[in-house]
Amino acid sequence: MGVVGMIHVGLALAALASGAVILGAPQGTLLHKRLGYVYVAAMLGLNGSAFLMHRLLGTFGPFHVLALVSLGTLFMAVMPLFTRHRGWLLHHYAWVCWSYVGLVAALVAEVGVRLPGLESHRLLWLAVIIGGSMGVTAAGGYLMERNRKRLLGRIAAGKRAQPYRAEERMLP
Repeated sequence: MGVVGMIHVGLALAALASGAVILGAPQGTLLHKRLGYVYVAAMLGLNGSAFLMHRLLGTFGPFHVLALVSLGTLFMAVMPLFTRHRGWLLHHYAWVCWSYVGLVAALVAEVGVRLPGLESHRLLWLAVIIGGSMGVTAAGGYLMERNRKRLLGRIAAGKRAQPYRAEERMLP
């Protein structure tokens, strides 16, 4: 693995870790905002480095197209934070979730590409990659919808995400 590959993997791990904490921790906190910056930076670098890699096909290929899709979901996740249009919070939530689901699906595809012995069984190899990614996408969509209903209920009840608390603004 070359330098670009190592950078790509490091950024992927940073995005996976920060995204998991963002989705699992309370929303609207200073931690959420700071890890959001980490996630966006890691995803930008991750997708940027993807365009520098051509080992699999030797040219622009399907993984590069998916990197463009990933950049699109990231853009759509961040834009509501600037526009604050009606329903911005739900749009932000949905696009961040799809961005993270895409990241996990890409991880599954990457593992599938590297499974030893499967390359010689082309159809099985493709089935593992495509089926695994589709399974992650379906599971992610289900979890996103289940949690969206809970978030909608909190918003309808007037329990929006907690604003930044003064004690969280203080640095140690």
